[in-house]
Amino acid sequence: VRSNEVVRGHLKDINVLDAKGRPLGPPFLAYLALLVAEAKIGPIPDSGVTAVQERSIQAKDATSGLAVGVELNADDTAASKRFYDAPGKESLRFDYSRYQEFDGLRRPAILKVTVPNDPSDYLVRVREIDVVPSIDPQRMKLGVSQGLKEIKLMEFLDRLRE
Repeated sequence: VRSNEVVRGHLKDINVLDAKGRPLGPPFLAYLALLVAEAKIGPIPDSGVTAVQERSIQAKDATSGLAVGVELNADDTAASKRFYDAPGKESLRFDYSRYQEFDGLRRPAILKVTVPNDPSDYLVRVREIDVVPSIDPQRMKLGVSQGLKEIKLMEFLDRLRE
């Protein structure tokens, strides 16, 4: 507002690019959306199931649209979930451990996130799950003032890094 500029777009649509300008895995912030879905739905897909075997489930992930493969433990809890952005090309992996109950929901308390070509492992610890009411998109609309200069999303992100 202070600069009389506006940016349009969705952060979830921004791709992280490699040195040659090609997208690396799912779009930026898609990982956060996947983690939120994991907390809400749990590791076992609730829709889009395409195949079920004795210790594995294949599905199309509703959040990302990617193919997923879930490997099951002997007690039918999820051991791991792999996301594929092309057949056989893994783009993300979740490994689950320490299942516990959160307000009647049995969820893994530890989630290890592995991204191919990223030497780091990321560990997510779930301490509690709070359900917040959703916002009706029909009633909540952002009215942008007339006369503002529109800037590109990447310019906006570059400014955030400054």
